[in-house]
Amino acid sequence: MTKRSVAVGTKRAFERRDAILSLLEQYGYATITDLAGRFQVSDMTIRRDVRQLVDDGRVASVHGGVHLPFGLDFGRRDERARAAKRQLARAAMDLAPREGTLLLDAGTTVLELAHALPGSFTGHVFTHSIAAVNALLEESEIDLFLLGGDVRAGTRSCAGPSTVAAMSEIRADVGFLGAAGVGPDGVYVANDIEQGTKNALIEASARSVLLVDGTKFEHGGRYRLCGLNDVDVIVTDTQPPPEVLDACSALEVDLRIADASSAAAAL
Repeated sequence: MTKRSVAVGTKRAFERRDAILSLLEQYGYATITDLAGRFQVSDMTIRRDVRQLVDDGRVASVHGGVHLPFGLDFGRRDERARAAKRQLARAAMDLAPREGTLLLDAGTTVLELAHALPGSFTGHVFTHSIAAVNALLEESEIDLFLLGGDVRAGTRSCAGPSTVAAMSEIRADVGFLGAAGVGPDGVYVANDIEQGTKNALIEASARSVLLVDGTKFEHGGRYRLCGLNDVDVIVTDTQPPPEVLDACSALEVDLRIADASSAAAAL
């Protein structure tokens, strides 16, 4: 192998690792198989890339996949596609009764809804999101309740059996939740601990609203949460792929696409 070929190979490896980081900042998690297919290299090559990124402290590996280190991923995801998330939040505001009881999921998309609530909402908010509590802490017109449990730094939220039990005691008018992926066969989350809290949120809400930006139709989480018809409304910022549209139509799911112009005017 010549020095030139070694240099080219090294450059490609660096570029691929940077691309892997970009994907993780966008989606939070990826499998080794998905990455190998995307970059058209072997699983072994991707595993070498992942080992290097782990050694550099830039990612964390799990069986069969890789994610951003907990504590770092939330801030990065919060910055990604913020305009789209604000657009979703403004559209979702129409679904929040002014003096009702809301249940807010953890995650950066629903967090934008928490930022949008002050000034137009005077009801009750229950949430296991520490970030959402911080966003609403100074709002004297809102009755705010934090649902406790095991604190998860990666999502700045509480989770686990205590959180699920607390949610089971609530009856909310509307519950707002996010997801890692959406496909024609249902809604997906990134890890199994989220299944319990999100299912409890759906059960505790008279009406459940799923907020997902357009990237969530391009990538699926590892764990299936529920079917599309298990949520009452899906709010997104872009038209979903045809297979998702067909599934929503067949299941009579209330699908709403946020109007970018009206959302921008509201900012």
